[in-house]
Parts: sequence; structure tokens; C-alpha cells
Amino acid sequence: MTVLNRLALLLAALAALAGTAAEGATYRYLLDVRDGSDSAFEVEFEAPHPGTLAVSAEWDGTRILSFRLDGPGDPSFVGRRSGPSPQRMEVAFADAAPAGGRKLKLSIRALPGRGIAKGTLTLEIPDAPEIVEERRKAAEPPPPPPPQPDPWTVPAKVPQGASPAVEQLFAAVERYRALVVGRDFAPLPDACGWRVDLLRRLADWREGASAGRPGPAVPDMRYLGRLAATARQVGELRDSKDPILGGPAPTDSLRKRAWEQVRKEQIRPLERELDSLTESLRGGFAPGLRAEAWLPRLIACLTACERYFEERVRLGVEEASNADLAKAQWDSILAAVGALEKLGPPPDTAPPPPPAAAAEQR
Repeated sequence: MTVLNRLALLLAALAALAGTAAEGATYRYLLDVRDGSDSAFEVEFEAPHPGTLAVSAEWDGTRILSFRLDGPGDPSFVGRRSGPSPQRMEVAFADAAPAGGRKLKLSIRALPGRGIAKGTLTLEIPDAPEIVEERRKAAEPPPPPPPQPDPWTVPAKVPQGASPAVEQLFAAVERYRALVVGRDFAPLPDACGWRVDLLRRLADWREGASAGRPGPAVPDMRYLGRLAATARQVGELRDSKDPILGGPAPTDSLRKRAWEQVRKEQIRPLERELDSLTESLRGGFAPGLRAEAWLPRLIACLTACERYFEERVRLGVEEASNADLAKAQWDSILAAVGALEKLGPPPDTAPPPPPAAAAEQR
């Protein structure tokens, strides 16, 4: 078996590779077989890291070359390829080399034949995992910058020289904002689905007020005044110390029946006003607010809270409906009402009397 000079040069290059390949890299070498020659060589190297080892060759001409890869162990055979150009052989190692190392031997043979084989042999040895990870990170595009939060989600500063009314509006909207978005400026859970939309609207009205622009139209301000007054009445029902509104219910059945009747008469005007708010909005009494999706949802949520505050006295806390909703929504309703009231007093609108006073007037 004769090793030609040019293949000897290749063998020397691969022998030099055996001392450096442990770090992991890609190496390319000249492959040159003369016409009619019978040539063979082999080289040992190490592959200490997990990954895929690849041997590939491309050459001009019609010569057939054989590639064999042997490794440690018994049997030592790892893989073989034979044929015309091109050829590629891959071997996957799942684990790092054992303590004694992972030595491999590559054998290449060109049987006698007509024609030449001139090309390139490439040996790809797996890199260490930390190098692979560094390379992957370097190839990845840098992450995009974090998105900027919407202006209405971040605290707003009162403009210098603002009037006391504008300062109060900014403070009220900020109290409401703190209940609607979290520290990451993302909206907090909202079962009724009205709080974020109202925050956007309040931010618009707040910025308009600071710039001296007019706020909501007169019919809209009247409607918002009614809404705020009604919400305050629901709050009075919630916190009432009156034995009729706040209980407790009498234990005697006859007295309890009379108590329920009087209580119903006192609360009825408030329930009618809640219904009227929805009907007035549909009827066009506040044209500028009719398209606001948050408004009917807020009214529905306020109505559910009123139902809970009424039933928890009459039926007991365990039997009252909407308990979870009232607990989650009531503070934000109060904050929203406080912000709406700072938009300005509703023109020519007196707040409806509280439930007890309404019953006395009748």
C-alpha cells in the first residue's frame, strides 16, 4: 500500500490536528489523489464534548473514496461511507467523554483506479457546551427594547402653574389609576371590563383641562353628575347605621315583615335611579357619552354592588349575591366617582336625595 507525497502532506496536516482538535473547531485540508494510485492514511484525534461530529469530503473526478471512523470500545467501529464525491458522515455523542477521553481514528482509502481525486476534506469536531451557547447567543439578534407603557398607565405630574381645580383633578385621576394598573403598568384584572377604558377617558379629560380645553358637554356633565350622585347613594346604603337600611333584621317574623316593607320603600328610589341611568343613556340624554363602552358596564357593576349591599343585610352575607364582585370593584368605583366629580360640578343638577330622605318626602 503506497502513500503518495501529496497524501503524506495531508496526513501531516491531520496529525497536527490531533493535538488541537480537543478544543472543538472546523478544519479543512487538501485532498489530492493521482491517477491510478492506491493510497491510504489514518489519523487519531479526540472529541471530548457532546454534540455531532461530522466528516465531509468533496472532490473533482470520478474516483471512489472510502471513509471509516473508529472509536474507543469493543467493537470500535463507529461509521463508514464510500462512493463518489461528495460524501458526508455524522456521529452524535450525547454525553461528554469519559475520564480516559474519547479518541477517534479516521481512515481514508483510495483504491487503484483511473482518474484523479482533488478536493477538500472537512472535519467538524463539537465545541464545548459553553462555547456553543456563546456562539448561539452571538448569532441571535439582540432583543427588542421593552415597549414603552401607554401614557395613561404612568403617573402624571401636575403642570406648573395649574389651577387648584386642575391639581385636584390630577390627584383624583392618579388615585383611580393606582387601582386600575399595576406597578408594571399592565392593567389589573377587571371582571366588569370598564376600568381601563374609563382611565383612558379620564386621562384625555385631564390633559384637556390642563391645556385649557373645554371638558364634556353640558348634557354629558349632567349625566355624569347623576351617575356620581347615585354611586354615593349606593355607598350610603353600604355604610348606613340606620336600623332600617343597615340592620340587623328583626328576629320576630311580624316585625321583620314590616321592617322589610319599610326598607323596600326606602331603597326603591335608588334602584329606580340605577335603571333610569341605563335608560337615559340609551335614550340619548348624554349624546357625547352614548358610544362609551365603559359607561353601561360601570352602571351594571354599580347595580350589582347595590344588590349585594342590600341583600347582605336582608339575607345575610353568606346568601347575598355578587359578594366577590362587590369586594373587587367597590374601591375602584369610589375612586372613579371621585375623579368624575373633579371634572366640575354638573350644571343645573341637584343630586337625588338619599334613600331615607326620598321615603320621607313621599
